[in-house]
Amino acid sequence: PSPTLCRCGQGTSAGNMKNFSPTFRALEGYDVEKLYVSKESMEERGLTEEDFVVPVEVLDRAALAAKMDEQEVIITA
Repeated sequence: PSPTLCRCGQGTSAGNMKNFSPTFRALEGYDVEKLYVSKESMEERGLTEEDFVVPVEVLDRAALAAKMDEQEVIITA
């Protein structure tokens, strides 16, 4: 299972999911300054920015692709 940034009322006990919330909150200590999420993916899942356990910047697919092209390092889950 993939780690989740979302607090969508989905507990981590179902589906053998590990609770990554503390990990995502600790990213700041590793100089991770921004987390980007796909607007379209959020809409497909019925999510809003308030559903995430950490602050995120919402970008449409084109803007997200452009942002990724600018980065030296990309971490994906």
